[in-house]
Amino acid sequence: MNAKLRSLICAVALLSAGCALNPLVRMHPGSTPEQVREFMGEPWSTTRLADGGMRWVYPTGPMGRHTYVAIFGADGKLRTFDDLLNEKGFALIRVGKTTEPEVEQLFGPPYKITPFARLRQTAWDYRFTDAWNYPAIFSVIFNEQGIVALTMQQREFYGGERGR
Repeated sequence: MNAKLRSLICAVALLSAGCALNPLVRMHPGSTPEQVREFMGEPWSTTRLADGGMRWVYPTGPMGRHTYVAIFGADGKLRTFDDLLNEKGFALIRVGKTTEPEVEQLFGPPYKITPFARLRQTAWDYRFTDAWNYPAIFSVIFNEQGIVALTMQQREFYGGERGR
């Protein structure tokens, strides 16, 4: 077997293995809670929904860049399975309305918590991958009442990358 063919076979095998491990590829509408639990493990939190369904949260933090959320209908079948550490999930936060417990329920525990005593604010940072596939930080800043005052995001820089 020549080297190019061997390289192609290895690349296909690696891509296939990556897809097999990606929960967004593995979880399909109609899956049962047992199937989700078998692949994802025990959820970090579970919430009963008003319609009789369930919401299971799987954060990969504090160092991970994903928070997967499984929504089951009242019939026990998986309706949706999404990653919320992205623009779609960030849009669920309402400045002046969303509280600390609600943010934690959406995304799980933050990567880092930074108090700003003089401002009477606290920042919760979440690591994620932005739309351009760069590592980034999403910050949720709470006022002293524990309500979102503002949000922001920036690229995450390492060592010598600053200034490039």
